[in-house]
Amino acid sequence: MKIVHFAPFAPNGSGMYEAARDMVHADILMGHKAYLVDAGSTPSDGIFPTFAENPKDDRGGFDLPIISPEAAQDADIFVGHVSMPDDWIVSSRAPIIWMLHGRPLDCFRTEQNYSIKKSYSWLAQRAKWPRVRKMVTMWQEHVPYWQAIIPPNKLVCLDPPPMDETRFCCEGTKHVIQGKDIGDWNILIADSWREDVDTYEIMMGAIEASKHVKGIRIHNYAMKIKQDSIAVVDPWNLIFDYATRLGAQGEIYGRVGNMEQIYRSMDIVLTPHRIATRIVGEALCCGTPVITGSPSQWSRWWCIPEDAISVVHAVINLTGELRNSKGSVDKYTKQKADMFSLASWGRRINALYNEVV
Repeated sequence: MKIVHFAPFAPNGSGMYEAARDMVHADILMGHKAYLVDAGSTPSDGIFPTFAENPKDDRGGFDLPIISPEAAQDADIFVGHVSMPDDWIVSSRAPIIWMLHGRPLDCFRTEQNYSIKKSYSWLAQRAKWPRVRKMVTMWQEHVPYWQAIIPPNKLVCLDPPPMDETRFCCEGTKHVIQGKDIGDWNILIADSWREDVDTYEIMMGAIEASKHVKGIRIHNYAMKIKQDSIAVVDPWNLIFDYATRLGAQGEIYGRVGNMEQIYRSMDIVLTPHRIATRIVGEALCCGTPVITGSPSQWSRWWCIPEDAISVVHAVINLTGELRNSKGSVDKYTKQKADMFSLASWGRRINALYNEVV
């Protein structure tokens, strides 16, 4: 089959793009002719940007095949990751499978709080399109919530999402943590800020843990910090100053490339999420154990993110295991990582393709 995915071309800048890229790779491994069309972002004026000329992404040894919208007209299936312009859709009769990348609560709150962003209502409308045959969530926890706006014959759960294990793996280059930022225990916090789950409380819990576990350094990635000025002081800087005074603050970055190198250099990834977000799956595939929100099927080291003392206990427990029985931690982490393989995703989504066609 010829399968065309529509997603924004955004290496290192969008979890949606990274997932779409891995899905294209999985389709190719299953023997399909799979491609990506750069759909760009959806602007407020409804006018889409011009198709990017010769975009390229060959990270991890996989050269993503990208085609123009015109080359997608003879596709057997469209896979939508983001909105597509109407003239791209009407030029083909291919059935559409829609990937539900967003979290229901985040979509709902964003629309409730910022009326210009209507992703929740938008998805409810798309669910009514006859041509949209299936809408796919990658998290079983979201099924009860999506049922409110998506008919049961269209809602499908394929849990968990795929991760490219040729890129996200234990072997390979590691990021070098510089100078005073190196800790005995390097803990990574790298989730983007969202309406439903954020990193403030988990960061405060990590700082509290540094008072109980010697040598902790907290490294913050994917940060979006305001510039200091007389009028604007980003509140995160107050938190970073507090961690610095305690000797716990490590590196601070925005979005970066080659996150697999960052995971490999860390001892622990700390996230408020319970589900298999990109951070959780990528870290596990790189061999880095993850402390998640409670409860979670992806870690035996749980915490209640909004309870700093709960975070402290989780950090104490995991650092203790890493100190005394790292082999068992590595074995457990690998067992979880194997569930994200491209081959596993390819088999599951292929059954859906056959049903739709």
